[in-house]
Amino acid sequence: MLDDAEALQARTLLKELRDQVEKVSRKLEIVEGRNQRRSARGIAHIHRQQSELRRELREAHRLMDGLRRRYPQTLGCGDPRGSAAHV
Repeated sequence: MLDDAEALQARTLLKELRDQVEKVSRKLEIVEGRNQRRSARGIAHIHRQQSELRRELREAHRLMDGLRRRYPQTLGCGDPRGSAAHV
């Protein structure tokens, strides 16, 4: 019974992480679009933003992978593609 509660909690967290990945991915797309319109000085700031967003994506994916390993019954949960594929 405890395993079921933990798996349910893991599914909920996976969904929240997936939502976060989608939000950060959209932000990254916006920042990358700005990169094409900036001066050399502005590009350094954009590159820092891109690095920070990519780091956030990697951390979210690391957490998702860990949850899926710990709770194999959640495989495909929180990922509309039905796999542990990364963005």
